[in-house]
Amino acid sequence: MTHVLHTGNLYIDQYVSIERFPNIEQNVNGSQLGKYLGAGFNSMKALVKQGVEVSATSPIGTDANAKLAQAIADRYGVHTLTHIEGNQGWDLVLLLPNGEKTFITLPGVEQKVFTSDITNNLKPLDTYDGLFLSGYSLLDPASLRVIDWILSQWPSNKLTFLDLSPHISEFNDYIKTLINYIINQNTITSGNQVESEVFRDFYGINPTVTRLGEKGCIYQGKLIIGRPVKATDTTGAGDAFNGTFFGQILQGTDPIQACKLANAYAGKTVQQLGPN
Repeated sequence: MTHVLHTGNLYIDQYVSIERFPNIEQNVNGSQLGKYLGAGFNSMKALVKQGVEVSATSPIGTDANAKLAQAIADRYGVHTLTHIEGNQGWDLVLLLPNGEKTFITLPGVEQKVFTSDITNNLKPLDTYDGLFLSGYSLLDPASLRVIDWILSQWPSNKLTFLDLSPHISEFNDYIKTLINYIINQNTITSGNQVESEVFRDFYGINPTVTRLGEKGCIYQGKLIIGRPVKATDTTGAGDAFNGTFFGQILQGTDPIQACKLANAYAGKTVQQLGPN
């Protein structure tokens, strides 16, 4: 079975529905909608749906949220490589009626992980078929240490996938240099329209894939049209696309067909509440 090492963080998403975002010093009423395992797990789940085995470098803590995260990871067959004493990171997700949302993040044990915590449980890196890098994780110093070590050992003939993330405009010079190294290896890059523009400004090239939402995506300059759907919750749509696309490419699917499958799976994702 194809096996991917994934560096995305595992956060619990606590959903609250609201009618509108409050202004400063204003109050709005909300309704709790439930907890889901989100963040990096969204693309992990999509990879698993493609028949790919996934091992996650993000640690699992010891509180109630951590137990929920582990239970969901186990349900989908995602392997967690390390456990650390402390609270699992979580997001407060404020969801509008049109499916748009915003997040408030409370970091947890992922900020305490050390390279030794991961390396003790890793298989030899040349036994993995692909490496999934999350742009979100690059901003976390602890996760960045782990990613740095993995990249220093990663076989040059193995495929890497880099999700640019909305934080690309916040990357410091060190991370920009690291990404410059990554994109000169055997790497697929993916971002939405805004992320792709920032990437192009930084590096003078387009990402491999630019995601266009319901309009589809652009793969190496070619538009692959998507199918418009009614969105309930847009959380994880890009992750669903990325995991599906990478999983299909690793298994030899033609890139255009992989884009079509990824468009379809992302469209299915936004029609349900929560990433799981």
